[in-house]
Amino acid sequence: MKKLTYLLTLLVVICFTSFNTQAQNAPEKKGFDKSRLFTGGNIGLSFSNNYSFIEVSPIIGYYFTDKFSAGLGPSYQYHKFGFYDFSFNIIGARTFARYDILDNIFLHGEYGVFSYKDDSDNSRQSFSMLPIGGGYRQYMGRTSIYAMALYDMFYAKNKDNQNLFYYAGLNNGIRTNNGWIFRFGVNFGF
Repeated sequence: MKKLTYLLTLLVVICFTSFNTQAQNAPEKKGFDKSRLFTGGNIGLSFSNNYSFIEVSPIIGYYFTDKFSAGLGPSYQYHKFGFYDFSFNIIGARTFARYDILDNIFLHGEYGVFSYKDDSDNSRQSFSMLPIGGGYRQYMGRTSIYAMALYDMFYAKNKDNQNLFYYAGLNNGIRTNNGWIFRFGVNFGF
């Protein structure tokens, strides 16, 4: 586990070192360029007699250079377990950064803070996630589809804390039982 942590930390350092080197060598461009904006995110729906799920997690990002982008977005999830007659809402926000290593391959890191109401004591509980990894993106004009494999660096800290979000699978993607998150989606350029 420590080797994986060191490897992912090294990838993030290389990413930001490369960005700083590129930014120093690039000619200075002034002003905001609307064509560098992009949107994306997750929308999810699932309904059955025993479980209902709704997710809305949009993002907005900006390409600061041809290789480096960053952005943010809110997140909302609703879960209802029919067999327990139990439901809850999770709200939060996340920020992310991406660095394109090659045309279609990128490094990705993000930080998210989320909150839900704990019905056992009527308090709000919060938790954070730090998924880091990489992905593949295929461009189709100004739109792209992507697939990512991320590891939640806070997984070890959170896994023993049987919070609802691990039971419900909050992750804006497919969560495994070992901290890995697999995410698929579409980004739309302006």
